[in-house]
Amino acid sequence: MQNPKFENLLLLLEHENTFELGLELAQNYQSEFESYFGCNVYEYKELVEFLAKDYLWSFGTPLSKVSKLDFNYVELEKFPTNMFLLSNLQNLNLSNTYTAELPMEIGHLKNLTDLDLSNNYLRELPKEIARLENLVYLNLNHNRFNELSMEITQLENLQTLVLSRNRFTKLPQELKNLDCKIYLDISASKALRESVRGWKNVVFEDYIKYD
Repeated sequence: MQNPKFENLLLLLEHENTFELGLELAQNYQSEFESYFGCNVYEYKELVEFLAKDYLWSFGTPLSKVSKLDFNYVELEKFPTNMFLLSNLQNLNLSNTYTAELPMEIGHLKNLTDLDLSNNYLRELPKEIARLENLVYLNLNHNRFNELSMEITQLENLQTLVLSRNRFTKLPQELKNLDCKIYLDISASKALRESVRGWKNVVFEDYIKYD
């Protein structure tokens, strides 16, 4: 049974006008706070303020209930590494966010099914991407990849992989064994086309539909 005072503290954190007071009082319940939220007070405050800034989250909604976040066209100066607190996040759209690096903490989002990283400046993915065992859709359209990490081949539930408008000259041969559709744009280089010759899971289509 929870401490009644701690329960009152939780109520303070649910409302914008009492949020700061709740955080101040939370300093007196560090162990209970970390046990309940899975993070310390500072990490919680940083994430909530980050999400609330662009109206991606509303006070009163438990972080454990957040299943979808759309950052499309939100310029991210720094991607918060404590995003792993969103343990039930399923759909994450980071397209057009000027992202150049994806933190390794992305691997903590075990329930993620849809990840859109299109139209950014990514050159590589962290090896922790392989931990996203429930990932069904991955969009890497229009980035700066020269090669694709082998960790992608470990995503056994992947159904759609969009790789158009990058700088690939070849793809890992292991990809042809994945039970998913791999989308490349119709202007793919001759070298890339040659590397996927005979693959039954590759589709060449106009990249415009992914913008």
